[in-house]
Amino acid sequence: MILYPAIDLVGGKAVRLFKGDYAQMTVYSDDPLSVALDFQKAGAKRMHLVDLEAAKTGISTNAETIRSIAENTDLFLEVGGGIRNMEILETYLSLGVDRAILGTAAVTDPDFLREAVAKYGEKIAVGVDTKDGYVATHGWLETSNVAGVDFCKELRDMGVATVIYTDISKDGELAGTNLAVYEELCQIEGLNVIASGGVTTEAEIAALNGTRPTLLLHSCCGPCSSAVIERLSEHFRVTVLYYNPNIEPEEEYLHRLSEQKRLLSILHIPMLECEWDHEAFSCFAEAMKDEPEGGRRCTACFALRLQKTAALAREHGFEYFTTTLSVSPHKDPVRLNEIGEKCGEKYGMKHLPADFKKKNGYLRSLQLSKEYDLYRQDYCGCLYSRQDT
Repeated sequence: MILYPAIDLVGGKAVRLFKGDYAQMTVYSDDPLSVALDFQKAGAKRMHLVDLEAAKTGISTNAETIRSIAENTDLFLEVGGGIRNMEILETYLSLGVDRAILGTAAVTDPDFLREAVAKYGEKIAVGVDTKDGYVATHGWLETSNVAGVDFCKELRDMGVATVIYTDISKDGELAGTNLAVYEELCQIEGLNVIASGGVTTEAEIAALNGTRPTLLLHSCCGPCSSAVIERLSEHFRVTVLYYNPNIEPEEEYLHRLSEQKRLLSILHIPMLECEWDHEAFSCFAEAMKDEPEGGRRCTACFALRLQKTAALAREHGFEYFTTTLSVSPHKDPVRLNEIGEKCGEKYGMKHLPADFKKKNGYLRSLQLSKEYDLYRQDYCGCLYSRQDT
């Protein structure tokens, strides 16, 4: 796998758009060359540049910035944005660019695309940007009626060797990429596919490379784990850990455990099971019995469960660990992630930070619970939480 760190350019600055919205732009650096040099120092061999102004208007103010990066780095440089005729294409190539990326023009002017490919061969790539599965043009401001995957097949047939495929709904969110569409694209023979947009973690890079790292998922119950497993299984080989010594009485603990096992048998997900060790919780919880739900007692309970998860993740050779707890609307993901990071540092493990409530995670857990007919408890687990419910 080849990694392409990317810089988006506006007015000679390195920026990021949120979901392709020019009104939601963050400036990361006034000196894109220094950013490129930092990438090179970090080991990058190639770089992807996008001239967002040219993509939007067809007029570029970033030519000298691009030339400076080409002349002052050893990076293989591919550039896209506003290349809509042979004159502009040749101007970009004259700046020292190794590969030019056609976008809007590949959709609206196929004759120009054929001419460019015929003359420059593999120096030409096509950027396929999609919204809801359909090709977007003119700097993501317009959406065509051309399906992204079908368009990639047409490009292959026209002699295009490489496409850079971006799911705009993922771009700039730092919330994950669209693995499903890349799996489909990789089935197109004779086409090199560069995944773009939303790639955030090492786990996603591994998944794009055809491998999924292992993750130990602490689960508080079957219903909460349902939506989390569905989401994580795209990126990880998940094993569930059921360790919840806070749950009482024991009959309730065993009922929830039984439901967890039933769900995992349906989903074919392996499980690590711990004995009910209520003393591990009660030894500190009694002194905090007057704490409100969500207070110090809950923090200590989260730490107890995440520390156990980190320890077992290391013992069993997992690459990552995390918890389902953040899917609950009553749980603070910031606090959970802080605890997870500390536990990861203690045991030398990678904690996967998450807020599984996002993107309707809690709603999805309700839907799946109904679908699988799962028992949904009416309190978190300990008797104190039951009293506060």
